[in-house]
Amino acid sequence: MTPYGKIDIKVFTSHLEFKDESEKGSLSIDYIISDHHDILGRYKIRLQFAV
Repeated sequence: MTPYGKIDIKVFTSHLEFKDESEKGSLSIDYIISDHHDILGRYKIRLQFAV
C-alpha cells in the first residue's frame, strides 16, 4: 500500500538462465515491470557465484 492507494503492477520475465557447474555458476534474469498500460522499468540481474 502506498500513500496514493493500491498500485497493481505486472512483472514479465523475458529471459531466465541458470548455470550450475562444478564449484561455480551464474544466474541471469531480464524482466519488465509495468502497470496496466505503461512500462515502468526494464531491469537485468546478473549473479556469478563460486564455492
